[in-house]
Amino acid sequence: MKQVRTSAPGKVLLVGGYLVLERPNAAFVVTTTTRFTATLKGSLSYGKELSNIMQLTIWSSHDHTWTYKVFLEDGNITLEWNAAKDSFGLGRSNAFIECAIVCGLAVANMDSKIPCSGSLLLELEADPSFYSVSYQGSKSIVGKTGLGSSAALVSSVVGAFAAFCGCKDKERIATAAQLAHATAQQKIGSGFDVSAAVHGSQSYVRFSPESLERLPFVILNNSGHIVAQRNMNCANDHWRLDEIWKPLELPLQWDIVLGQTMNGSDTRDFVRKVIQWKATDTHRALEIWSQLKRVNSELIDCIQKLSNFAFSNKKLFDELNSVLEMIRLRDDWKVNFRSQSQFEELSEDILNDFLQVINSIVENGRESRNLQSRMGDLADVPIEPSSLKILLDQTLEIPGCILVGVPGAGGYDAIFAIVVGEKSRKLVEDFWKSNSCFPLLSRLHSKGLLIDEESDNTF
Repeated sequence: MKQVRTSAPGKVLLVGGYLVLERPNAAFVVTTTTRFTATLKGSLSYGKELSNIMQLTIWSSHDHTWTYKVFLEDGNITLEWNAAKDSFGLGRSNAFIECAIVCGLAVANMDSKIPCSGSLLLELEADPSFYSVSYQGSKSIVGKTGLGSSAALVSSVVGAFAAFCGCKDKERIATAAQLAHATAQQKIGSGFDVSAAVHGSQSYVRFSPESLERLPFVILNNSGHIVAQRNMNCANDHWRLDEIWKPLELPLQWDIVLGQTMNGSDTRDFVRKVIQWKATDTHRALEIWSQLKRVNSELIDCIQKLSNFAFSNKKLFDELNSVLEMIRLRDDWKVNFRSQSQFEELSEDILNDFLQVINSIVENGRESRNLQSRMGDLADVPIEPSSLKILLDQTLEIPGCILVGVPGAGGYDAIFAIVVGEKSRKLVEDFWKSNSCFPLLSRLHSKGLLIDEESDNTF
């Protein structure tokens, strides 16, 4: 038997909320230790006399089980739910899982290979940090923490089926995951969450929606079954969108603190209202949009400079960072930094460059928050709710806290703080706990999709 285990991370959009919806605006998204894991076990037999039918069982960590059949035909891959074995009345699993399965098989060209048959078991497990639990009396209510559970789910499942069938090309897997995710949610989003789930922390410019129409397969979500069908308008096997992504991560010494506010937000409603406002209040929208473009671009450039410096000068960066962890980043912070630092062999030019980059990150972070809050007020959307604004402003007063905000589209899902070390992290966590905001266990982890393959006859 063969086993493939994949895992894909949750994400936090730090820079580029709303603007990432439009090309060529760049965003910065980081990935976390919170992961969705898919394990695919089983065996496939190949031969001209075989039926081209696979038996598939799906098991989730909630002890739910579903059974399907997969039909492989020339030009089509069909996933059919077996209603006769639905003894607990669960119905089909969900569209994200189903679309991911057929896209994973499609990107590996399973429709055109030698006929095969076999039996497969897919096991799914989500990190608890993807979800929040609140209570109304004795009733528990499960919500989401905004880390992109659906994108991580889809990417891990596409990756598992693609790798099991011989395709480990992450560019192809990422494209297939974008197709699956867009089909399942019946909407073409910006795609930053899926791109991060496969490739890890990065700067990102979205793909053009029409590029999805030029892929080798189209996905049909019919009642009772999902079909991946060869695209007659595509004459090649080119699994590639026109997004632009580049690896980008914060310095290794830095980390993220995520806070759960026990409230949720409707991201789609937020986005709809902001787009509607932008179309009607064009003059003010253009002004804010242009300012946010500049601020976001400067933030991403400074993060890239700092990351390069930290990588090339690890020992020196550690020394500078240890001082930074003691500093409250207020207006006079650079004076305080100089008074507490003693770097005899450090040139003034290098120190000035370091202080300038840190200052630019801090100031552009503040300006980005102000502009997004103003945009939210004008669009009647609580991008940074007043109750969270107070908490975030106070968090920014904690030594070693560089950036704070509400990730992505904003609202009440979560808040974040970027800190320069463990002491700062502990101070932020303790402060949030005292204000009824509950820190998640997630930390920064820049890796994207992980694939582990093994053969074992003992399964």
